Amino acid sequence: RLMQEQWEAERQEYEQRIDDLQARVDWLFSKLVDAGVQVPEDERMAGREFSAERPVVLGVWPQSDLLIRAEIDAILQSGVKYDVLDERVTKTRLINEVDRLKPAILHVGAHATADGVKLDDGIARINFWRNLVTEVYPFRLVVLNACESLDIADAMYDAGVSAVIGMRKEIDDRVAVEFTRSFYAWLLRGRSVEQAVTLASMGLAHTDAERIKVRGNWKIGE
Repeated sequence: RLMQEQWEAERQEYEQRIDDLQARVDWLFSKLVDAGVQVPEDERMAGREFSAERPVVLGVWPQSDLLIRAEIDAILQSGVKYDVLDERVTKTRLINEVDRLKPAILHVGAHATADGVKLDDGIARINFWRNLVTEVYPFRLVVLNACESLDIADAMYDAGVSAVIGMRKEIDDRVAVEFTRSFYAWLLRGRSVEQAVTLASMGLAHTDAERIKVRGNWKIGE
């Protein structure tokens, strides 16, 4: 049994390394596409789709003890175009950045409760996030990588966002980073939000996967 457990641990580590390498390949291809380089189809990832259309992501990380840099790197490796808001993350600055960028995807990595998300100037409650959608910009996808954010996700979905991901109960920080890395990789391979959530959750423990909920659906290019 000990040898079997050791083999399983080595297998999972090997698979994670493959996923990390593939994510870096995706990112390098995205840079080639940006530079106008024509990449022959047969030199792309064998059996893997790569989407040249990459939506803009606004990543929002208020000051906290979370693994912010690891989460930022996880998104970067997927190859999306994104701006980072990780200093002076106030409600006013967030509104201005959303209005300026008009990003397809809003990704929030922060501490939260059922009452709201903790920004640098206090709690942004449910009405704030609902109004952000209706009065500033209707995102195609919102990822609330924050504990107990399901009520906020429901409010944003009801307000018009095509798809919202929220967390039921608390979620471990490392699990959130692992989910982020895998989710964006699948999304950039042409999977829908629902499919990407399912595939990314398959690599997590069952109890962790059950905490991640999605409302609605969307696919890059739609």
